[in-house]
Amino acid sequence: MLAFNLTLLFVFSSCSQPVTNEVWLPSLNEAIEHGLKIEEVSLVLTQEYQNTHYVLVEDKTDAFSLAKINKSSKGYLWERITLKLGTPSYVMFEHTTETGEKLPILIGKTKDETTKKIKLANHLTSLTLDVHNGYYIGFNLPLNGHAYTVNVIK
Repeated sequence: MLAFNLTLLFVFSSCSQPVTNEVWLPSLNEAIEHGLKIEEVSLVLTQEYQNTHYVLVEDKTDAFSLAKINKSSKGYLWERITLKLGTPSYVMFEHTTETGEKLPILIGKTKDETTKKIKLANHLTSLTLDVHNGYYIGFNLPLNGHAYTVNVIK
């Protein structure tokens, strides 16, 4: 129940204004590099989903957050879409895309950076996600109102 409440708290707080600096750049790589610099974070993982590039980053305090790169006729724009999350855990939230689609996203961090896969399970669903340097991202996962149990698969 505590995990569910924390997830809900993050869902509501992640709906605040996205962090963007409105600097459109000519390439995806330049937008990522610019975002890393202005946020003072390190790149952890990039993943493309439905033609959108998502960037998982970590700051010097080991807090992590998710950004995306918007693409338009103006170029590429960095936009952080979550608040920073600290301890090894996960958070699931719903992100509204430019087309108005509600996209459930889960981001998380394990205690062990050597972990290669995790299993997310609740009494309705069981899924496996790849882990990269202790971090993972899942897209379009069922938002069924139940917290997931995270189990490490070595």
